[in-house]
Amino acid sequence: MRIVIADPNLMPQRATLESALPAGALTSWHDSWNEHSVLTDLKDADVYVGPRFTEAMGAQARNLRLVHVAGA
Repeated sequence: MRIVIADPNLMPQRATLESALPAGALTSWHDSWNEHSVLTDLKDADVYVGPRFTEAMGAQARNLRLVHVAGA
């Protein structure tokens, strides 16, 4: 499972989140919003966690099974 996390607000929770993931899960963290960088990682991602999900991201992310927009 490949997980892209693009919400800088979640960076302080990185260790906690990664410890709860299943064995073999791969994460890609983005500490600031850069749509080009996120688009590159979404090509083969299964899960996306971030502050927004654009039309371009949807077109690029063919394998996504979960989109989670982190909120308050």
